[in-house]
Amino acid sequence: MTSDTIELTTRSGLVVRVRQARGSDDAALRAGFAHLSEDSRYTRFFTAVPQLSGSLLRQLTDLDGEHRLAFAVFDPARDSEVGAPDGYGIAVARWIRPDPEVAVAELAVAIIDDYQGRGLGHLLIVGLLVAAERHGVEQLEAFVLASNTAMVRLLTDHGAVERILNDPDPGVRCFVLTVAEALGLATADPGVIAAFAGIA
Repeated sequence: MTSDTIELTTRSGLVVRVRQARGSDDAALRAGFAHLSEDSRYTRFFTAVPQLSGSLLRQLTDLDGEHRLAFAVFDPARDSEVGAPDGYGIAVARWIRPDPEVAVAELAVAIIDDYQGRGLGHLLIVGLLVAAERHGVEQLEAFVLASNTAMVRLLTDHGAVERILNDPDPGVRCFVLTVAEALGLATADPGVIAAFAGIA
């Protein structure tokens, strides 16, 4: 394990390895995408996505660590399908700041089906908050399908409040996390914050 990688344990006891995602992670992203069910793909991308390629893959790998930042998550107990030294790719969490002059970024989290419901989402929300604070992002927005009750619960557990959209889509809801407030909640474990601070 390198200095830019951390290991964390979720509430369920799952040990994961986390680092900032890189442009060279395209093979690992494709492999992980193949393990998302059709429902999980639709929940994440709001449309049926048969494969990860082209502009969508570029969007996920075009990262600068400042305005477009992502964390890649691996299970070190399982071998990588693509020969990556970190282990088996299981999740990606990112935020993108469309306008560098505005301290707001949009977050998204994708966890492959076998690892959902094991507390990983809570760790990743904290990681995104830590990175946001470090890079001057004051609010994180998440656009979520109304039917995605697990993500709605995850966000509200971290203090997110719903923002009413000006041009509402009845199937989509928007939640806003105020970074400083969310990091002050009891759900933001100090040890997890400190670990993410080392790689954010």
